[in-house]
Amino acid sequence: MRVLGTLNLAFSGIGLCYFAWLLWRIGKPVSRLTPTVWAWAFFKVLSIMSIALIASLIHLGIRLLNLDDSAIRPLSIVFSAEILYFFASVFLFWLVIPSHAPTMRAMSVGFFDSAQSALDPQVVTGYPLWGLLATLFLQRRRNGVTESL
Repeated sequence: MRVLGTLNLAFSGIGLCYFAWLLWRIGKPVSRLTPTVWAWAFFKVLSIMSIALIASLIHLGIRLLNLDDSAIRPLSIVFSAEILYFFASVFLFWLVIPSHAPTMRAMSVGFFDSAQSALDPQVVTGYPLWGLLATLFLQRRRNGVTESL
């Protein structure tokens, strides 16, 4: 449990630093891309959602470091939400928006995708999937099930 808690804190810290770096980069003129007020509002909503997932990881990671067994189930829910959030964002920003509005392709793939960049270090390494498997194993172990998966 402590290893999982430490990994939560590490991935959260790396993700927040990466997100801050990307926000700094967005502030500089990188291309001809000029987001509208609605695009910035949508960017903020997506950013809040990804930061909320990261904040949950931090909170549950601290609870796991304190060997709190009750943090295992909420952590598996957070990992599941991160996996679903990733697939929904790929579907929406890489497949749906570019195919229906080709002029929005750069905005969709570049700008909106960077709103959820706090989760990128986890997604690249597959941590939500491995974390979900670890929490399921810990839940089974906690419930006294010792048979093999």
